[in-house]
Amino acid sequence: MNYTTTHLEDAVNALLKSIGIVHPSQLDIFIIAPRLGIDLIFSDTHTHFEGTTICLNINLPPAELWFAFAHELCHIQRHAGNQLFLPMDFFCAPGGAGREFRSSLLYAYIFIKKSQTT
Repeated sequence: MNYTTTHLEDAVNALLKSIGIVHPSQLDIFIIAPRLGIDLIFSDTHTHFEGTTICLNINLPPAELWFAFAHELCHIQRHAGNQLFLPMDFFCAPGGAGREFRSSLLYAYIFIKKSQTT
């Protein structure tokens, strides 16, 4: 059985390729953010985004920091515009796009890593 990537996985892979991410060592928030024109702020507050700035909680462990970054990046890349008046269903839906986007970034990492070992 062949695995067929989702449209979201294809979009993440295309995004990574478009900014020159071709090696697992490049999957780093300090590489990805500037290539996408995103500023990073680290503080003790909750993680969120404002425009093209991602504010990350400096107290998060590295793996959670990566997930938080990917989640906020999803908001910037996939959910542009004012979301203040969207129905709650958009925010509470199970398996939302933020989780898919994070998973797709991890998938891209695994795919790149696998392709270099074969």
